[in-house]
Amino acid sequence: MFDAHLNHPVGALAPEQLAMLQRVFDDACEASGIKKGTSRAEGLAAVLMKLYNSGIRDQTTLENMLSDVHRI
Repeated sequence: MFDAHLNHPVGALAPEQLAMLQRVFDDACEASGIKKGTSRAEGLAAVLMKLYNSGIRDQTTLENMLSDVHRI
């Protein structure tokens, strides 16, 4: 889902980084009841990638930040 939001290259992502981002995204969608493939899911993926691109690489921090975002 969030591969479409990699418009602004952050360098090559290692498989474990991509897997972590997918887990964070999947967990956030499930926790918030967002269905994948919807505009809300795309927005969540975009936020996740912006956070990652800004230098936030810690899984727990990303999860907490996405949790805060989907409550807005």
